[in-house]
Amino acid sequence: MKSKLMKWSALIGRAVLCGVGGLQILYALRWAWENGSNIQDFYDSGIYLGNALTMCSDGWHLVGYSCLLKIFMLFEGVLGNSYIILLYIFQVVTSLLCFAAGYQSISRHLFDCTISYSKAILPAIYILTLPVIWQMQFAVLPDALCLSLIVLVMAKLLENIAETKKINIYSYLAILGSGLLMGVLKYHYFYGFIFLLIFYVCIMIFKVLTSKKKMRLYINKIIALVIILVMLPITVNGINKSVPETGNYTSYCISAELLSRFVYPNIGEDYQYYSEEIKEALPQEKVMNPIIYYETYYEEFGVLIQNVEKENGCKLFFEMAKTGFEQHTESFIKGTIKEVILYTFAPLSIVKNMYNNGNSLYGHNYTKMYEMSPGLTADYMHIGMNGLLLTCLIGILIVLLEIIFGRQYLKRNIVIIIFMFLNIWSVTFFMMLFSIMKFDYRIGLFSVFIWAVTSLIYINDIGKELNGLRSK
Repeated sequence: MKSKLMKWSALIGRAVLCGVGGLQILYALRWAWENGSNIQDFYDSGIYLGNALTMCSDGWHLVGYSCLLKIFMLFEGVLGNSYIILLYIFQVVTSLLCFAAGYQSISRHLFDCTISYSKAILPAIYILTLPVIWQMQFAVLPDALCLSLIVLVMAKLLENIAETKKINIYSYLAILGSGLLMGVLKYHYFYGFIFLLIFYVCIMIFKVLTSKKKMRLYINKIIALVIILVMLPITVNGINKSVPETGNYTSYCISAELLSRFVYPNIGEDYQYYSEEIKEALPQEKVMNPIIYYETYYEEFGVLIQNVEKENGCKLFFEMAKTGFEQHTESFIKGTIKEVILYTFAPLSIVKNMYNNGNSLYGHNYTKMYEMSPGLTADYMHIGMNGLLLTCLIGILIVLLEIIFGRQYLKRNIVIIIFMFLNIWSVTFFMMLFSIMKFDYRIGLFSVFIWAVTSLIYINDIGKELNGLRSK
């Protein structure tokens, strides 16, 4: 009886898993079909392909554009609109597969525990069903793919380096090439890439300190990875500094226009909040006409952003661009610590402020978010990267706890614990976001349902592991 019940529960679980994943793919198809026509004017204008080719790599475009969207633009500029649907199918499916394969590899190699394919894919399905992603799949899903590819490539390559008896030069070249690609296409994800590489180097150093054999081989591998760690930032910074200033202004304009056109369609209604300086430089008819906007206001727009202060009522994307510039010039360590702290605790403080001010979680537009937390500036395209950083930080913490206390069950359940933490953290953030941006509450409830199912499965697994340890 028990075995039949377990078989049926497993069958139902897989059916739900396949159903949710299938719904996501169907939704992505519908979104691509509907929104493909919305950007037809860019394609017809003749500047669509040019914008894709001239996008700068400094990270300001992160608020609106991502690396895979550039590829979409190139495909559309060369082949036409219909091919973007096939790219969206590829994007969704590959995101799921990369998440699953990457986390399976990491859990097996670093933490000596095996997660089934279905459970490894659960976090990807959860991420893809978050409310803000339903609204902004054009930007967040490519980021999810980008992040999952980082995890997959790094896990596989470093696993190969750790297990082979001799140094494989191709693996190191692949890691170096992947890092350069991240630095050019997704500059802010490059931080996560470097951080993950440092994490693996620390793990290998730990293996050297705890293992009496093959020390020379491990030391040689560590030296090779450290050389890559030194080369990557120098090379990427050199590439980014070679981008002309006009390219930076172009990126400001394209990011802001994309936000105003797709993410914040009520830009015309909020024009009254512009400062007089901005209104003079950007008349309303110019702002609402993207073709004239692109052709006329590249440089003026960029200069204006740098001169605007927080108190003058500027638009949210102005502050985004300015914040992006400030973050870009900070040191790696300072910027990483700042963002991890900011994106971990800011959601709770915003929700608390909303309740303290007597405001409902519903009925606010996105400008409220800026008023309540100027430091956050709604740059939530960093979510994937900071999830990765938090994962690494927690992983390092658990390794230290294991060294101190010798708790093996922590090591076996590390991935499950990480996912539970990230689920609880991100659901707070995204529930706040969809309420501020006037999402339908049913979308938020669906996301919470997926989160609850995911968490229950992981809690059940932890319970089984702990019971098994007690019985021993």
